[in-house]
Amino acid sequence: MPSHERGKGLSLEVQAATLVRDVRLIWVHAAYLVSLLGSVRWLVTRRYERDRPLSEMKLSIFGGDVLYIVVMGILSFPVAGALIGSVLLALASYLMGDAVGGPAVLGPAAEIFRFPLRSTLWILRQVLDMPIFDSTPLSSISDAVNAGRPLRVSQATLDAAVSAGGDDGHGAAAGPADVKGPGVKPAVPAVVGPDETWLFVNGIVETRAMARATADRISNLTDRKVTVMYNGSLGMGMDLAECLLGRTLDTSSRPSENLANRVEEQLRLGRVVVLLGHSQGGIIVSNAVRILVARAQVNEAVRESLRRLEVYTFASAADEMRSTVTADGTLAPFAEHFGAEWDVVSRLGSLTFSGWLPRVRGVDVNPDTWNGRIHVLRAKEDTEKREEDWQGHLLKEHLWPALVAGAFAADSVFMTKYGVNREGDKAKDT
Repeated sequence: MPSHERGKGLSLEVQAATLVRDVRLIWVHAAYLVSLLGSVRWLVTRRYERDRPLSEMKLSIFGGDVLYIVVMGILSFPVAGALIGSVLLALASYLMGDAVGGPAVLGPAAEIFRFPLRSTLWILRQVLDMPIFDSTPLSSISDAVNAGRPLRVSQATLDAAVSAGGDDGHGAAAGPADVKGPGVKPAVPAVVGPDETWLFVNGIVETRAMARATADRISNLTDRKVTVMYNGSLGMGMDLAECLLGRTLDTSSRPSENLANRVEEQLRLGRVVVLLGHSQGGIIVSNAVRILVARAQVNEAVRESLRRLEVYTFASAADEMRSTVTADGTLAPFAEHFGAEWDVVSRLGSLTFSGWLPRVRGVDVNPDTWNGRIHVLRAKEDTEKREEDWQGHLLKEHLWPALVAGAFAADSVFMTKYGVNREGDKAKDT
């Protein structure tokens, strides 16, 4: 889907089709909602065999944060429910008009059926474009620049991780390749040496303390300072409405535009930028990359600078990850995506649109709009790993401990290049 200005959506026809697509996806994958916080076995028995010091579910640390989330969820759901309910009712009106022939048959009278959806989406965009929904850094980005350093592994080892293609070596058979056409070379990680700026965008219903805790876990593993681009929460209802705007309606928002500007600024300074996003943060990251790719089409300096951008998403809800081709034919930016097989959000996002999951009838997956290999934590029992223990959507409770423990993605570029303190970080979960 083409890029566009903040607050402006795509054509009504495209947005209606995307709404129908996502309703169909939610219906197909709804059974996995029960695993959002983890499998039953994990929650009832095995979770208590492992301590998660910074887990979102650690009430001794985040009890007040969880209470805030619950209260804001209760307060926000009526408003968000009204917004989303209005969208669905307006969509029904649109589909009814199309069923009787649409503009081709009804002519100008078709607008009677289309106006409810057109006006409802306009209102939604105006509401969610308010400054209160912007993202803000929780610390100064300039204070968190990491000095360039040599690879911790040999170049041959990193090249092997790049060649593996993701998904424990099965990436080539799991989804679209990184190559987009004849003469186009796969994306490669950023060059080693320049200073690095690490930015993390959190997901829905996270407080500042929870987002900072995630940044701490990333720092513990990678030995890098991380700046949180905080995606504030006004409760789950409003966060879901933001997801509807940023992903389903494919509209560039304040957070994604702000993030794109900051990434471009750091790239302009000659730095490597490592951009990470979880859940809704994956949508914001995806939209920011789309904005940068659009700028790259008219600015050669931006295009070449994207070779110094690396993108890593976790349990991403995004339905696309754009890329561009640099002067020597190499794709940019480099990207990897991590998700759990039973996580409903990953299934609605990265697992579906990377091509890893079987196609759902009526849902088009376009390889040209997806960049990056996928690493999937499968839900299968193993005497050593018991992967189902980590099935769920939360980053510090599920995916991060599984990643550090080597339960999946051992061949990922992220762990090969940046997993410098794996044993030390693992100790925090035992």
